[in-house]
Amino acid sequence: MPNKITVFLADDHNIVRAGLKVLLESDKSISVIGETDNGVDAVRDVQKLHPDIALMDISMPGVSGIDAAAALRKKGTETKIIFLSMYAEEEYVVTAINAGASGYLIKQSVSRSLIEAIKQVQAGRVYFSPEISGAVLNAANIPNYRKHKKRSDKEITNREREILKLLSGGKPNKKISALLFISVKTVEKHRQNIMRKLDIHDVASLTRYAIEKKII
Repeated sequence: MPNKITVFLADDHNIVRAGLKVLLESDKSISVIGETDNGVDAVRDVQKLHPDIALMDISMPGVSGIDAAAALRKKGTETKIIFLSMYAEEEYVVTAINAGASGYLIKQSVSRSLIEAIKQVQAGRVYFSPEISGAVLNAANIPNYRKHKKRSDKEITNREREILKLLSGGKPNKKISALLFISVKTVEKHRQNIMRKLDIHDVASLTRYAIEKKII
């Protein structure tokens, strides 16, 4: 019997991981060999376990799936990454491809396409949900995409500006969540987007930027 495809799961929702595990192990050619609810442990455990494929939720607290995948790629890990996400926007797809994605699935379509995606990626191909086909085509020429987007990537939305102001004022994510009536996870996603767009990766530098731009 051929070796099973080994899979590692990284998603911060326990019920989602449980559902994915049941779905995957319904196929006798797939074995789930590890799981975690955060990006830090994902980087550590994937290097330790060497699964064929890691399924990564894009949004996880602390270290996101994107950051975890980029870290694994930098370390030369051969594990192939398939991202799971609620987001179909081109921005997320391009970021995932830059981080080394072999696949990108919209969570709503996971139940009908995940096993096929894993087999395709394991065979050396890529797999993207049909819902994001336009974004994938636009991402095919990433250098041109970056050039075209260079100036707009510096622009942050009104909501991001609001969150930047609160972050620079020393408010923690939980407090920002309560003040703006949004989830902590949404705050974390906005925070990641702000840092990526501005190419600033610590709160002290964000604060200096906010002062310079008279946001605070």
